[in-house]
Amino acid sequence: KALDKLGASIDISIEKMQNKPHGAKAVILTAYSSEEKLEEVIKTIYSELTKISNKEPSVEELNNVKKSSINGFLALTENSGLLNSILTEAALTNNFDYINSTINNVKNILPADITLTARKYFIL
Repeated sequence: KALDKLGASIDISIEKMQNKPHGAKAVILTAYSSEEKLEEVIKTIYSELTKISNKEPSVEELNNVKKSSINGFLALTENSGLLNSILTEAALTNNFDYINSTINNVKNILPADITLTARKYFIL
């Protein structure tokens, strides 16, 4: 919502750094904005990550994000290239219930998990 005010958007993805089941991964956050607003976008991203690390989202906020994430994940299966990526991940992790387990993992996220993850990984 904070980035909407700036006419900016972000894309978050995870890239495998190693081809083994529990290998290192990188979280990549890509921001799309006009060059004039780029500095403000970066400051806004840092500000929002700081807020997340200091205050748990409400259950309603988290449920909305969970629904959106699950719908987005399922939409990936409608694209042959992305479906291939999902199947490759399932094969690499030897988890052929990858789609269901991913959805269940998302459903089981608690508000405290969000804050703890932000504190652990988003060292600003």
